[in-house]
Amino acid sequence: MKKVIEYIPLLTICLFFFGYSNLHGYYKEFKIDIHNYISNTEILLSFLPTIVVWATLTYSLFYQMLVQEAGKTKKEPKLEDIKETDDEQEEVKQIVKNSRWKSIFKNVFTSFWFYFFSWSIIRVILGTILVKYYYSYELQWFSICYSLGVILIIYLAIFFKDDDVNYFAKNPIIVSLFIIMFINSEIISYRINDAKKLKAGIIDRNISFKYNNKIVRTYSKLLYIGQTQSSLFLYNRNNKATLIYKTSEIDSLIVNEASLQYANK
Repeated sequence: MKKVIEYIPLLTICLFFFGYSNLHGYYKEFKIDIHNYISNTEILLSFLPTIVVWATLTYSLFYQMLVQEAGKTKKEPKLEDIKETDDEQEEVKQIVKNSRWKSIFKNVFTSFWFYFFSWSIIRVILGTILVKYYYSYELQWFSICYSLGVILIIYLAIFFKDDDVNYFAKNPIIVSLFIIMFINSEIISYRINDAKKLKAGIIDRNISFKYNNKIVRTYSKLLYIGQTQSSLFLYNRNNKATLIYKTSEIDSLIVNEASLQYANK
């Protein structure tokens, strides 16, 4: 419990960082500077969507495991501390020399970075092929699979018991920064595709409201983007313009479920 309390400031900073990226990645596609329309509370509440909560909790768990593993390093005996005869010392030196080559081999083929970059290359190749047949927002499932693959690699790397290749245990700060930046980039990428999906006309709701004594309704060409405590955003597909309404002047807001509409290919 004490350790959890110690990490609360760091987790809070990460939540704000990821929360803002979650909103910024989406709204920037509509040319909206979302920081002008949100509060700190709304940044934290942006994590309510299931996909973001799941990812955040998962990586928080791995970070906790990383911290625990960082303290489990063994103190290896030095060669000069071994008191043996000359022949035995020569044999020990040869063993140490061979073990160094084995360590190099292990560092290359069992390190986190080797598998991560290999996996990234595979993602680029497959992504280049798939994008010829699908829109980028239709490949969100592919990005999720990629993220799960990285999670698996991190899991294996953390629990690799050989201290010679346990990069996580030896470099917790570098790996922690990598994890944070990876989460951030995946959240932004996912939200950008959410925005592209909406721009293509794929919607799950329509709204109507009264504003300055006029009725405003969304339809296939006027889409509901989202809203904050201060503003509501619509997107006009005809002129590719974003409309912003003050929520304080909105009356009789009605939200209706809409059947999915797909862009023409």
